[in-house]
Amino acid sequence: YLWTADFLGGLACRKLRAAQVIHYLDTRTFLSEDSLQARLRKAAYRIAIAGGRKRFIACNDGVREFVSATLGMAAKSLSVIPNGIDLNEFPPMRREGLSNRLSVGAAGRFQPEKGHRVLIEAFARVVSDFPQATLAIAGGGGLLKSYQDDAERLGIAEKVFFPGRVADFRTFLEGLDLLVMPSIGCEGLPLTVLNAMAVGLPVIATDHAGVEGVIDPGQNGLIVKAGDHQALAQAMTTLARDADMRARLGQDAIRTVRDKFSIAATARAVNGVYDGLLLSGCECC
Repeated sequence: YLWTADFLGGLACRKLRAAQVIHYLDTRTFLSEDSLQARLRKAAYRIAIAGGRKRFIACNDGVREFVSATLGMAAKSLSVIPNGIDLNEFPPMRREGLSNRLSVGAAGRFQPEKGHRVLIEAFARVVSDFPQATLAIAGGGGLLKSYQDDAERLGIAEKVFFPGRVADFRTFLEGLDLLVMPSIGCEGLPLTVLNAMAVGLPVIATDHAGVEGVIDPGQNGLIVKAGDHQALAQAMTTLARDADMRARLGQDAIRTVRDKFSIAATARAVNGVYDGLLLSGCECC
């Protein structure tokens, strides 16, 4: 689902007269940027994927609308098939009662659009009311030292942990009371959110985190405005004060993922797209 694969695949399919299926799982950087390099890549991409037997799959409505607008495609040419997860790998956690402590977690590449700096700023406000709270941000990247400096500057260095890239994500989730997806750039449909919801963690996500159709605010999670550290701090504080609310959101989150976002359902839907393409033999632009 990356530029090189789509580009080379498009050229190869044209030469071989083969069908091509392209999956859009996020709002690709080369499509969203306006630099000369990005414009050239976009133009080459359009040429490579034009014509022939094609099907396009987006992971949610937001990505479909974005791709349609930036590439000039008709939205109806993109099928929406949500990401799914293996429910056997992320069964609901057994929680022996919920305390009033707050262990907050987040995960993702350490890049500006992931919003971790906003999360750290917001968490500093939470600590002033809940000094026992902790924050663990899993992942890696060039901004680690900058984030550590932010925590030091805010006086919460001893409360913020960076465990690196975790091999066993379920174990990471087991140590949390809630998960935050603080994205300030557009996302696709984050598996991190689905995994957390599947095990029964309440999730706070921003309105740029790609969770439309997944989180029903106040029902199975909370949504705040991207980049608003005050709103994010308030949401975390609300959940810190209300263990019953955390439990209720977590239980509804489990039902949501099990009903709508299993990998089996995703596989069936994708298989249907491939079957339709192979059976039709028609041109699709």
